[in-house]
Amino acid sequence: MEKKEIGRHVLAGLPGLTVDDHTRQLIQEWHIAGVVLFARNFKDAAQFQALTTELQRIAQAAGYTQPLLIALDQENGVIRRINRDASLFPGAMTIAATGEPANAYRMYRASALELRALGVNWNLAPDADVNTNPANPVIGVRSFGADPHRVAAYVQQAVRGIQSAGMLATLKHFPGHGDTSVDSHLGLPVVDKSLAELLATELVPFRAASKKSASIMLAHILLPQLGNDRLPASLSPIVIQDVLRRQLGYRGVIVTDDLEMQGVQSVMAPPAAAYQALYAGADLVMISHTAALQTATLEYLAAHQAELSLDASADRIATMIQTIGEPPAISLTTLRQRHGEAIHDVYRQAVTVGQEAAPAVVSTLRTAQHIVLVTNQITESKVVDFTQRPNLRGTFQAVFPKVDEYQLVPGNTEKILAAANAADAVFLLTQNIQNSNNDMVRWAKQLPAAAGRKTIGISVRNPYDQVHMPRLAGYYALYEPAPIEIAVLLSHWFTGQPLPGQLPVTLAP
Repeated sequence: MEKKEIGRHVLAGLPGLTVDDHTRQLIQEWHIAGVVLFARNFKDAAQFQALTTELQRIAQAAGYTQPLLIALDQENGVIRRINRDASLFPGAMTIAATGEPANAYRMYRASALELRALGVNWNLAPDADVNTNPANPVIGVRSFGADPHRVAAYVQQAVRGIQSAGMLATLKHFPGHGDTSVDSHLGLPVVDKSLAELLATELVPFRAASKKSASIMLAHILLPQLGNDRLPASLSPIVIQDVLRRQLGYRGVIVTDDLEMQGVQSVMAPPAAAYQALYAGADLVMISHTAALQTATLEYLAAHQAELSLDASADRIATMIQTIGEPPAISLTTLRQRHGEAIHDVYRQAVTVGQEAAPAVVSTLRTAQHIVLVTNQITESKVVDFTQRPNLRGTFQAVFPKVDEYQLVPGNTEKILAAANAADAVFLLTQNIQNSNNDMVRWAKQLPAAAGRKTIGISVRNPYDQVHMPRLAGYYALYEPAPIEIAVLLSHWFTGQPLPGQLPVTLAP
């Protein structure tokens, strides 16, 4: 009985495309609350539906009286665990660039319906962080922007959209990961702010949406001004009980981010961290990757179960699960057909002018025969696990007769400069250049005046790239490497189609 009582406070990842013996044991013997899935668990829709169905079958046979929680991070945009066989929805900053919070409801509801059709019942989204730090290595376009009240408006609509489709939503990463310069997957970020400062910025979206959201996820960040200079927020009773429960009045389920992340492991090992999180007031702890750590954590919690008071926590989890709705009565294929035009509509609204290209440059583009694309390398956060990369070059090839593409790597500079000088136009497709050792910035500064006057910058991730670049012939923000957005930009130059996008962050050098 002890195993089942403690297991219902644990979420575990599994390694592959089918249910392995270890996960089966966690469900049958420990009655874990649920599983968290990743791109490694997805091959195609048929396989994934079989996996989620089998997980629920095992749980039911083991005596579960409620559905097994099946969770994943489908924020969309650059964070997609399911990257094929379902619609590719725009991410948070793309949606915010449309200037219409209603688009958050539309996109998150549509995405939730497709996830429910695949057997998922808990989306670890939306991101409620206010991205005020341009150098943030892990949030960026995952956020709806830099203004806390605008972010709150979109977050509220996103939560409403997810939960209207019968799915659980999650606000993350409490109390706010937007003003950090360290990725909590790799280390422990510090947010050196007072409670008053947090209430004015970071906590605004959480406060606005917390009464409606089924769950909130705790961040692995250190907040020394809140009276604890050792424990990250995910393990801190001050953050969980004083701020989230009492200050914000939150009554829903509180879940930690993955306890295998270095933001926690730099402080204590996952088994002890899981105990500390539950002792501090969290309801669920997450161990996403390592089977041995999952077992060690469960055994550690069972050994110290008498020291934990979890009855109210168990009631919150059970109450949350009761709110899960039935999956849609229509197929995933039909849902995709219904959602396609709405998705394209949002992408069309989002493309943003940073610096409009001069008429002479646009005239050159309309007759260009040979263009050069230059891209930069990027060091991704561990949270990004793309299984497919979009073919942006193909979108340009549909318009220009000759397209040469170069990735900026050491030793390639002179070759790319020569190609740029010979081409009719040059496009710099930048992705978070502050995370690529500024190779793109150094290269662009070497552009001779002639090449610079025909060079257009296009940020296909964080729009902050523009402030790091020399003055080019034009600059545009797309927020995602999405072919539809490139097509919209080309249409702008060739047909005069307006670009209504609004920049959701502040650009400052």
